[in-house]
Amino acid sequence: MAKGQLVAMQHQEQAQFEALEQNKRAASVADKINIYAQRAYVVDKIRGTSKDPTKLQFRLRIQNTGNTPANNVRVYYSHELRTEPPHHETSENWMGTNDKIVVFDKGATESERLGFIGPTSSYHVIETPASGPLTGDEAREWKLDKLRYYCWGRISYDTIFEGGRYSDFCFYQSFGKPNGYPCKHGNEAI
Repeated sequence: MAKGQLVAMQHQEQAQFEALEQNKRAASVADKINIYAQRAYVVDKIRGTSKDPTKLQFRLRIQNTGNTPANNVRVYYSHELRTEPPHHETSENWMGTNDKIVVFDKGATESERLGFIGPTSSYHVIETPASGPLTGDEAREWKLDKLRYYCWGRISYDTIFEGGRYSDFCFYQSFGKPNGYPCKHGNEAI
């Protein structure tokens, strides 16, 4: 009888140990979900373009849509009049998957240090330097929608939960999209 009780107690102890391990895993998952729900998410949107029709320019709204502050916010970007987007997909597969790697062909040429952006829709507005006016061939290519004004970059910031985070952006303005439009690639938060 004592041997039977010992075996029963060992099974009970094992079951308690397994329940404790499950609770630890559940608590870890709950902590991660809480961080994802509460952390800062700094993103950008096109606030506007140049009001002067002879110049090309973006006004970008850098906004914290999360529930906690974003600290040490920095924006690194480039802007350029181009016939092709500033990125391309490689022909290689990423880590054995069918996902292609997107590569930008030029890094940031401009930077803005914004510092702190409070939670729940606080924001700053930055303006790219104005480009233009378009001349001769450029003006013709612009009106044919063969030439576009691109703005792309990265927003880096710190959250109260973890180290650095970032969001990438890529927009273009064209004759057909005078108020700007997101590019196929380059708009994501990590």
